[in-house]
Amino acid sequence: VNTDVSETDMRQALRDILVQNRIAAALPCTTSADSFVQAVNNISLVRSHPELTLAPDIFSANPDGESEDFTRKINKYWENTQFSIVSLYTDSNLFVLLPVNRIDWEEVQREAVTVGSKIIYLAPVDESNE
Repeated sequence: VNTDVSETDMRQALRDILVQNRIAAALPCTTSADSFVQAVNNISLVRSHPELTLAPDIFSANPDGESEDFTRKINKYWENTQFSIVSLYTDSNLFVLLPVNRIDWEEVQREAVTVGSKIIYLAPVDESNE
């Protein structure tokens, strides 16, 4: 461990590794629905699970919006699967999307707490019909 590296730098390095390996996607907090869908569909886990693939018009009523709102809608869309999408807190203006198996989420959260930081945020499911 390099003690000269700040926690922010470590978080952002983790983000970069996850994005480069298509394990996660990073988007601005405000983005277009098309960019959001494309980013999620490009994540390796989504590509390997056809039931998670998002249709291009999933957010047709909301062409632009907040990544957090889109994430809630995805969790509603995925409610009959074993997956959820979470965001990683990386001390930046990017919203980092990471799909995880719901079984693993609690363990990931526990591990995040043991390193002294709550790095995972599980977006609540959007209850609207949209």
